[in-house]
Amino acid sequence: MIRTKILESRIPKYFWGEALKCSAYELNRRPTAALPRRKTPPGIWNRRNDLNKLRIFGCRAWYTILPKGNKLDPKEGKAVMVGYTGGGYRLWLPDKQMVIKSRDARFNESTLYKTCIENSKEESVSKPTQAVLQEEENKNVSDDEESIQEQITDSDDEPDEN
Repeated sequence: MIRTKILESRIPKYFWGEALKCSAYELNRRPTAALPRRKTPPGIWNRRNDLNKLRIFGCRAWYTILPKGNKLDPKEGKAVMVGYTGGGYRLWLPDKQMVIKSRDARFNESTLYKTCIENSKEESVSKPTQAVLQEEENKNVSDDEESIQEQITDSDDEPDEN
């Protein structure tokens, strides 16, 4: 279960401990035959078993930044969900290489950490390539009427190969 979480999301392997805790949290909320009437462990102690809190390990998350700075600072930060805490989630900030706890978070479970990395690689490759292509196109474009006429007459002078 732990290996699958790490391989599927492509999170660095040093998060195996977080994957273990996340798996244990999820398993403890499943009904089991060992308990009477297939109850869940929280059900035994008359607690509510809230499955709405469960998220996909390694999914993209946005956490709320507390209002400390000025009003033009960002209100949310990007993160990756790596676990659960008592009242919230454990979120990894890849840019800062740190794990934080947050109660207020939004999730996109269709976007995993691996997808975020692939998208950032595509952006870093496509932006310079696009800029080079635009420069090449701009070099070939001329507003000078005389140079355009010269190019037309040069192409007319060349014999057809047919």
